[in-house]
Amino acid sequence: MRLLGDSADIEGETIAALLEHDITWTEQFPSSVEEDVQHAVSEGRDGADWEPTARMLKGRRDFRDSCIFTIDPTTARDLDDALGIEELEDGSGVRVSVHIADVSHFVKPRSETDIEAQNRCTTVYMVDRVIPMLPRPLCEVACSLNEGVQRLSFSLEFDMNYDGTLKVDKNGRRKVWYGKSVIKVRRNE
Repeated sequence: MRLLGDSADIEGETIAALLEHDITWTEQFPSSVEEDVQHAVSEGRDGADWEPTARMLKGRRDFRDSCIFTIDPTTARDLDDALGIEELEDGSGVRVSVHIADVSHFVKPRSETDIEAQNRCTTVYMVDRVIPMLPRPLCEVACSLNEGVQRLSFSLEFDMNYDGTLKVDKNGRRKVWYGKSVIKVRRNE
């Protein structure tokens, strides 16, 4: 038992709802997690101007010149999903690309950050606050698909006919590619 405040108090009611659903309600992370994240992002440029290094880009497909836009709501603080679409040169359909931030580049299996993220499971959006799954240097900087900056991602690309079916090659195989990539969002929608 613990006293949370008056029943009509928004802070007490919010904490009660979070506790009732077993949600970690603090934005603070253990110092070991903060240190782990700081070390993980330190290879790139520091702060809000974070950018991947040439070494990080090796082996990744380059989508930086593609027209890519985010699909997270404008109120989101961590933009982690993006989409691209362009007409095929022959005019027979479109090429669609789907991108998600490559958090796994920074969060190693069984690390302090991985364990904390598993416990939190997701970013929680409340009316008056956001409780992040990952520390801000990751979710709002290095792994946030902000407009006009390079970010590491996992991508899927496929060609579609205008009727919504996937295109196939001369052997009947679907034209689909997926793997590690680098993107540069043109616009946050």
